[in-house]
Amino acid sequence: MQSQTGIPYLLIDGRFNNTATALRLLGSILGVDKRAEGLAARAQAILDGVDHVVAAVPEARRPRVYLAHCNNGLETGNRGSINTEIIERAGGRNVVDGAARAVASLPFRWSRFSSGIPTPSSRPTPAFRPP
Repeated sequence: MQSQTGIPYLLIDGRFNNTATALRLLGSILGVDKRAEGLAARAQAILDGVDHVVAAVPEARRPRVYLAHCNNGLETGNRGSINTEIIERAGGRNVVDGAARAVASLPFRWSRFSSGIPTPSSRPTPAFRPP
């Protein structure tokens, strides 16, 4: 990237589980270790608080979530991808699971039965229309 743009850059792990470590690393690089440590501690406390709340909700009672990407909403991330990890971290259950790729691009149709989540369709739909 730097050789193409001529602009220095850093690529720091952006996963939620590594937020505190990433803040400390960036603080060290920028020479603001004390400030970074305060931010890292606060970020970790927030994540720990979320984990505590989520742990109290049984798996079966957690909401099912579909994260729509692209202008037609037909692309999403699979469970565990960096784009959808917030779903699980916040206590949701990603409805897309099991595919080997990080991004799924599948034809979906909106269904009103059950929880009103999009469900796989055997035929492509002409346009994305939320319920």
